[in-house]
Order: sequence, then C-alpha cells, then structure tokens
Amino acid sequence: SRGHHSMTVQEDGHIQLADGSTSVRPELHGFPPVGCWEKLKQVFAGDGLAAEETSGKLVLSW
Repeated sequence: SRGHHSMTVQEDGHIQLADGSTSVRPELHGFPPVGCWEKLKQVFAGDGLAAEETSGKLVLSW
C-alpha cells in the first residue's frame, strides 16, 4: 500500500496505482478472469478490502 489508498488490476493482470503510475512489479500471472470476480470480491471483502468492478478492471481500496 505504501501511501496509496487503492489500486486497479486489469483483466490481464497489470496493476495501476491510485496515482496513475504503473506498478514496477510484473503483472499478476494467472489473475482470475472476469467471470470469477464476484467470488473474488467476496474474498477481498472478507480481508477488509473494498473491490469494485468497472470497465474490465477490478478496483481495490483499503
């Protein structure tokens, strides 16, 4: 999190931080497809993260 309050994960696993910068880490290989995101959002919620799907992206905030 390091000073950020949210991040966006694209369907292909690329990560973008709230300030618009691209993650310096490689994309998340094997990130679940959009069809699994409803369940994934429940998992994140159980860990105290808010997750919202928007335009083929999953926005996580804390």
